[in-house]
Amino acid sequence: MPKRKSGNSSATETLSAEDKIARILGILAVKDVVDSADKVVMLQGAGFGSGEISSMLDITRNTIDLINFKRRQRVKKKNGKKQ
Repeated sequence: MPKRKSGNSSATETLSAEDKIARILGILAVKDVVDSADKVVMLQGAGFGSGEISSMLDITRNTIDLINFKRRQRVKKKNGKKQ
């Protein structure tokens, strides 16, 4: 299935030099990570927002929301088993 554009960036969007550098560093930080969910978690931990991550990884914000939802469910399930 082809990836859909996230709709957050336009072809005419101009980024500041700082934003470009931040995106490059973010991409470099996850370049060897295979799993998209792990990439999302790492980039969120580095302070990137959903819009920035969706643009960098070419995935939709909905995909990021789904990754976060599934991660929260795993944590809840894991914490529930301990009690």
